[in-house]
Amino acid sequence: MLSARNGSKKEQPTNDTLPGRIVRLPIVRNVRGIGVDEEERSQDAVQVSRPFYNSPAIKTSDGGMIGAIKIRPAAMAVADEGHWTRRVERLANVIDSSVTARTQFTSKMRAVDYGDRMGTYDDREQELLDELAAKHGDIDTAYRKARNGEIDREDLGLLVGADLADERQGVIDLYDVTTLKRNYYVTVKIEPADVVTEDNVEAGGGMANVPLLGRLWKHKELRDLRQEGDHTQVMVERLENKLETLESDLRTIEDISTRILSSTELSQVFADHYQAANAYANTDFGDVVRLSPKPTSSEGTAMYGVDHDHLQNLPDGPLGKSNGAVGPETPGETSRMVDQGDDGDRQTVPGRSDQSDDPSDEGIVNTAKSTASSFADRVAKINDNPVADVILTKEQLVDHYQTVVGPKDSIYRGNENWITIDNAVYSKTLSIREWPAVPKMGILEPILREHEPGVAVNVATHINPIDQQRAEIELSDTEDQLKDKKEKAEDSRLPMFLQTYRKQHDEAQEMVAANQDSEYDLFETNTHIELRSDDPEALGRTIDHINSMMNDEGAEARQETAHHFEGWQSVAPACDDKLEEPIMMFADGVAREFPWTSRNLHEPNGVEFGINMHTNEPLYLDLWNRKTGFDFGIFTKKGGGKTTTATEILGRLNTVYRDDLMTIIIDPLQEYANLATVHDGERLVVGGDTGINPFHIEATPEEKLATIGKGAPYKHWLEGCMDFVEMYYADEGLDFAEKKGIWRMAIREAAERYGIEDDPTTHSADYRCEQGYSGDCPTPMDAIEIIDEMTENPEEWVRSKPGQEPSERKVDEREKTAVDIVNNDIQPFLPGGEYEHFTKQTNIDLEDSTFFYVDMQQQEASTSIGLTMQVVYDLFYEMVKTIDIPSVIFMDEFHYMLRDSLAQKSLNQKFRHGRHWDLSLGVATQSFKDFFGEDADGNTHLTDNAQVLFENMPTQIFHQEDMSDEWAEEIGLTSDEARFIRNAEPGNRELGYSTALLRVSDKGTYPLKVKMDFEENPREAVVTEFDPSEHGEDFYSYLLEHDDICEWRFAPTADGEVVTDTAITATGTNTSGDAVEQNQGLQRINSATGDD
Repeated sequence: MLSARNGSKKEQPTNDTLPGRIVRLPIVRNVRGIGVDEEERSQDAVQVSRPFYNSPAIKTSDGGMIGAIKIRPAAMAVADEGHWTRRVERLANVIDSSVTARTQFTSKMRAVDYGDRMGTYDDREQELLDELAAKHGDIDTAYRKARNGEIDREDLGLLVGADLADERQGVIDLYDVTTLKRNYYVTVKIEPADVVTEDNVEAGGGMANVPLLGRLWKHKELRDLRQEGDHTQVMVERLENKLETLESDLRTIEDISTRILSSTELSQVFADHYQAANAYANTDFGDVVRLSPKPTSSEGTAMYGVDHDHLQNLPDGPLGKSNGAVGPETPGETSRMVDQGDDGDRQTVPGRSDQSDDPSDEGIVNTAKSTASSFADRVAKINDNPVADVILTKEQLVDHYQTVVGPKDSIYRGNENWITIDNAVYSKTLSIREWPAVPKMGILEPILREHEPGVAVNVATHINPIDQQRAEIELSDTEDQLKDKKEKAEDSRLPMFLQTYRKQHDEAQEMVAANQDSEYDLFETNTHIELRSDDPEALGRTIDHINSMMNDEGAEARQETAHHFEGWQSVAPACDDKLEEPIMMFADGVAREFPWTSRNLHEPNGVEFGINMHTNEPLYLDLWNRKTGFDFGIFTKKGGGKTTTATEILGRLNTVYRDDLMTIIIDPLQEYANLATVHDGERLVVGGDTGINPFHIEATPEEKLATIGKGAPYKHWLEGCMDFVEMYYADEGLDFAEKKGIWRMAIREAAERYGIEDDPTTHSADYRCEQGYSGDCPTPMDAIEIIDEMTENPEEWVRSKPGQEPSERKVDEREKTAVDIVNNDIQPFLPGGEYEHFTKQTNIDLEDSTFFYVDMQQQEASTSIGLTMQVVYDLFYEMVKTIDIPSVIFMDEFHYMLRDSLAQKSLNQKFRHGRHWDLSLGVATQSFKDFFGEDADGNTHLTDNAQVLFENMPTQIFHQEDMSDEWAEEIGLTSDEARFIRNAEPGNRELGYSTALLRVSDKGTYPLKVKMDFEENPREAVVTEFDPSEHGEDFYSYLLEHDDICEWRFAPTADGEVVTDTAITATGTNTSGDAVEQNQGLQRINSATGDD
């Protein structure tokens, strides 16, 4: 864990020099405090002045250029020391080699918009109520009948489903108010003089670096570049090159992904920092930035003047004309930004190019004026303090842009203890002024994980490269000066400062030695922590907590008393440190802060799997957004939380997708009967009257044949039939080896008699009917009857050479084997036998429902339950191939299947190929040990079949389990992850949650809290807890028993009156008589990222 990370023992330089202490004296620091109790003009607080087209560049108020890289962090919540060491060392190398300009690491918290997710549950609620209204005439009648007990199973499912969707909206609304997500950025800044220094060293013979003369040289070169009109262009090009180099290097850090932000996206990051409101909630933000006039020179290059060309022809947004020069970002570059869940990344969609002719100056201005009204409206949505409707000058352009990204109202320095943003949010800043000699790896992680409700904690680390040779000289000079002072004090008769000089000289010597020994360069750094909240008391609590955490790590965070305004600006991702008290650190010391450790999954089409314990955010996972398959497994020992987790996932999947998802649950213990009622599922009782034919075959859709090949369906079907027979023989303890050939021959013959051949066209029942067949499939009894025929005419079933009679020996062997089968092997399939239901045609039609609950309770005590589960699994696997919506087949008590190697072999094939059918195979077991075996030397290993299952199961959930380090190593988990699983909290009602480790193959591992809280979501908790074996079959009465905490809207009232509430009205039947327009069903978004 973090506390165990030590790493290198090389000490970092301290900042206890006399100058460093002087600048920290309050009387000196408070000089910048002049102006307290003043209100700042909102534009004046902004450190950026305008964005550029076709470039990530934004010009700063001091003439520099900045651009940013967005970081998608590694998931390191339970990473071991080895993972930390590799990442920190690689980051140190990146800093050492690629940070050659002012750089800033920024970690910002921002609000999360859960509106779409609330909307999904609102849509589902209304759809369910609409069905009730349609069935009963109106919604009032439906609820009156329900409250009078006049209710059937379908009604109950609709009523409970509507109440669950209503409750879920409330939970998500709470997330919307309390949850903040963290985004990570690396900003790079190019100063105007940087261009001269780098471009003219060779040309000027190093003149730029010569004291005094170098300053004059830089001034001359800057003046020449500006006169030639090339300086801005060169600065932007230099910035882009540095960003590309740094991004490429950062991408080499394990599990880190990067993306250079467009200037529009970076502008929104600035707006979210400068404003109290959530800048990401403004849908017009990107348009307003792109609609602003672009700066141009008199020659038409996009630099100095103001041009409105791109405001022509605006049916789909503004259009810009590309001229190869930089300028505020083109509309075509990000004409549409789509949120992707993982870290809120946005994908750019190319827009149209400008095809209009050059307009006249008068036309340009007229166009600008004609769009000014709507444009001003858009600006007003973002900022209530616009300064220009029509922008005609460069100054107005800067004011406009700073209006868009700046505070909506003002910044008020109320007193020395905080500032207020937009009269709504308090902001305070801390700076880390003391660091331990050897910072612990991930020293900032406790701060980044701070989750005081309603408090945003933003962290910025400024990194400024310095001239290493000059730094060595200055360190050496300082050491010599302090040595002289120490020696003079030793010779003096008044050695009052001797102790101080000795300490300072010792520290200086250590700094010189550390610099000589270090393999890394020195950098000037500063780390600031800005906190903001509408509750100053919450800020105080958070500051106390941060101070305590930093003290525990041997660091010290100090409040920037009277300088919170400068602190707020210093945390903005502008590479502009207003507090200017740098601390010297080596690259590996900076890397040890490693802020990119906390990642969440927030996939657009996902459902909530639980709360990410590392980020305190709900985690949304889309099972169908995985690259290697869609299957999942839940593993735990008894009482660990398996059933609750599975019920939550399956219930939410069906609520979100509803008719767009086929769900089949195979349940030996009746633990999921509640879901069947809520989602109006078809209940199939195995062992009753339901026919389940293990030889059933379905037609394969034509588009799937192109993927798997035309010969594959028949081959897989025949293998499945043979697997069934072989498992049956194994269960019965019969020898199958000598009888395998006869059974294969009989099954193929039976198929042929029903018109089924290798040709996939013949697998369609309708096609076979057209060809004069019944359309049915062969059953085991058909094969048995053919084997019986072999006893009477064995010579017809023996292979022989053309023109020759089969040998008498072969005929006798065939007859003998067939007789043995008929006399001794097939009794359970005969009428009244245990497997008689396997000899019937399958009478299940997937068109009857999108939810099937297979109740196997009658089979639970049977020794052949594994065989029966395999048959059911195979049957539905065949059937879902024919549908055109995603499907999930979930099987509980999966360990029954693990006891038979043949069953596992059959499952392997399904886990490998299920993705071809958009099929997610889900399993749950409390017998994890069945996946493992031992070799002759007693070494633990995964069984061969289990290894295939794990390799094809991209989503795995581990509740409390006796996970040994040996088991963990076999399935690719670390010892730290195994320890987390062993110490996971089991589920219980008092606690309100269980904990688990979620592993997603392409996203990492996450500590998960699965909540089933009778205070937060009592309806879902009560439904999940229902167990027919304990509570009886009367689900309705069971629900009413808990009405005191659930407040079911269908529960009888004391006076029998129906109280109509708009929250339970349906389309066309609400109290106002107006039709309620429904949104369309959920549309899947193709997303390869989507995690946050």
